Amino acid sequence: MYKNQYIICNNPVKIKWDDYDAKMFNGFHIYHSTFLDVTIVGDKNSQICALGYIIDPFSPQKNNKQILEDVLKTCDNADKLIINLQKYSGRYVVLYKNDRDFIIINDACSMRQIYYTFFDGQAIFTSSPKMFLDVFDYKWLIGDLKKSFIDEKLFAEKGCMWFGDECLDDRLMKVLPNHYINMVKREVLRTPLKIRHFDCEDDVIKYASDILQGTMVALNNRYKIVQAITAGWDTRIILAASKPVSDSIEYFTFTTALAEKHSDYIIPRKLANSLKINYKSILPGEVNQEFREFYSKHHIFPRFNYTLRNVQYHSNNNLNKIHVSGMCSEIVRSCYCDRKIFEARDLYEVAEFPENPYVSEQFDKWFWDAKGFSEEYGIPIIDLFYWENRMGNWGALFALEQDIANEQFVPFNNKEYLLAISTIDIKKRSAPNYVFFKKLVYNMWPETLDQPINPEKNIMKTLTARIKAEIKFRMNDRTIRFIRKVTYHSPF
Repeated sequence: MYKNQYIICNNPVKIKWDDYDAKMFNGFHIYHSTFLDVTIVGDKNSQICALGYIIDPFSPQKNNKQILEDVLKTCDNADKLIINLQKYSGRYVVLYKNDRDFIIINDACSMRQIYYTFFDGQAIFTSSPKMFLDVFDYKWLIGDLKKSFIDEKLFAEKGCMWFGDECLDDRLMKVLPNHYINMVKREVLRTPLKIRHFDCEDDVIKYASDILQGTMVALNNRYKIVQAITAGWDTRIILAASKPVSDSIEYFTFTTALAEKHSDYIIPRKLANSLKINYKSILPGEVNQEFREFYSKHHIFPRFNYTLRNVQYHSNNNLNKIHVSGMCSEIVRSCYCDRKIFEARDLYEVAEFPENPYVSEQFDKWFWDAKGFSEEYGIPIIDLFYWENRMGNWGALFALEQDIANEQFVPFNNKEYLLAISTIDIKKRSAPNYVFFKKLVYNMWPETLDQPINPEKNIMKTLTARIKAEIKFRMNDRTIRFIRKVTYHSPF
């Protein structure tokens, strides 16, 4: 049970599962799945612990221990450590302690989650809310406002879309991306950032390419990789990034019996043939009852959608392999285009979610905190919303759901990569043409552009999509919101 998960407590607890180990770090008991790496290094002055895997794209030969040793050599306080972690990829939680500081922080997009609580003299941190309930024999606790939100039909239809830093259980809170826990003060703070300056767009392309390709080389040094290909942008970017190690990767596409004429099935086959890579299309079977029940035991509110059959396939076939995913790319490959956010209620248009008391509460809390951070570091708040709310919640949940099968890896989960590309004009990294990303792919592996990306079935659809995108660029977002309100159905 609870493969790849952890729970950390300041008091010892009884763990019910045999496939769990225990370690100590500065008075805290770390209980972790035997599948989850835990690395501790340090001396009498400072210590650091990493749960999961951490990757240096600029030194791909280094392992977890060597990377943590490098971090300690260059950091003598928490702020320096946080800045230093920007360049690392991976999926991890880091605990850092010296004579002044004690912090807990996770990877750039919170793919390795940190849920936390402080009560009755206890300090508890975990990657799994359901595991928290099972360890302490708690019943699910949820307030009326939150309960009314998840009871809405649209909540399930939107894939259990979540907003803010609260948890399904009222006893837990969550660390969103660009935040960390100050253990001395027992409070969550925003991370400092260091924004790199680039002289020109070509410098950003080279830097982003180095991060992605170095990350894939490092990953290949440690794991056997399975990597999905579709007709979309995200998998094309990481396909190009995988060029240095493409001979070692098992590429695949999940398909359905009705998908033979779909571009997500046709384009990968053509790419595989022209690039001479190891590729197969996979038709996963229907989810059986045993797996459905096993999956349900790991979640307070389990989601059941078509991707569950893919998780079942990985569980049956790829247990000792790492699964490369294209998540997090849309943080800077801006799916929201150039929409302007002036106040918290504007987030409803971005999220495409109807007004709700619980959601309004979360939007208000997040917006006014994020606004200053956005202005201080020059990160468009529209990107920040997708980064912290969409990826920090929905994206992290998707990664958690995969954990019962195998570890997931997201090449775009690197803060230096995300910050570098956020300096590019948002129109160059938005629909319909994604000009910057076409250049990025070309720089890494030009031949991967020989096949179209997300081709439309006919020219009229392509033309319509481009016209709509241009209108959205040129119109005031408040005008668009008004049109939607009075027409109920908008073409935009």
